[in-house]
Amino acid sequence: MTVGLNTLTKAGAALAVAGTLTLAGPALADETSKITVTGTGVVTVTPDKALVTSRVVTQNKDAKAALEENSKKVSAMIEMINDAGIEKENIQTSGFDISPVYNNLRSADQNATPEIVAYRVSNGVEISVSEIGKLGSLLPSMVSEGANSIGNIQFVVSDENAKLDQAREAAVADAIRKAKLYATALGGQLGNVISMQEGGSYSPRPEPYMMRAAMDSTTPIAAGQENLTANVTVTFELSQ
Repeated sequence: MTVGLNTLTKAGAALAVAGTLTLAGPALADETSKITVTGTGVVTVTPDKALVTSRVVTQNKDAKAALEENSKKVSAMIEMINDAGIEKENIQTSGFDISPVYNNLRSADQNATPEIVAYRVSNGVEISVSEIGKLGSLLPSMVSEGANSIGNIQFVVSDENAKLDQAREAAVADAIRKAKLYATALGGQLGNVISMQEGGSYSPRPEPYMMRAAMDSTTPIAAGQENLTANVTVTFELSQ
């Protein structure tokens, strides 16, 4: 029997189409087909603790005088913070530094040694405040005692892990919901879990504290709310 070229071409095209359909739709024919989905869980929480970092900077032509002034101010600030009800274990100093201050004016002699005009002493005080409502009056008092800057306020959640577990449970439930939806849409059935990977993050929001706010007797500070987010990627078996 003689087969024409056109007949062979049509048959080859039909086979190519059939192969494409099999590869594109394995969920309908392959018992080991898989479906992968991503689930997200979000829990909204109110921070119950604040971390505050402040710095005391003093400068004097005499290094010893600059150090003594700085030590006096830092000691007074720590005493005031303690009197405000902050426990000693929640107060610590950090980032102590003493360095020379040079004359920035250019000298005609390029090889001349830079002139030291003063000495600058810097020391930080970090505190953990469990009663956020105290910040409004505490911050101005810290400035009054000698704090030159309060870099940021970080609001945190003390029981973060417990709250994150709630977000994780919600993320898994979200993944299962999506997987069932897709399986039904494909005309298949959702099987066992093959694998799961987790990925999530939570970062406290730093709040800038402007020095001019310290002129007020009470500075308004609001912690607001934070979102704790958990993400999971789950792969399920998919059968017909």
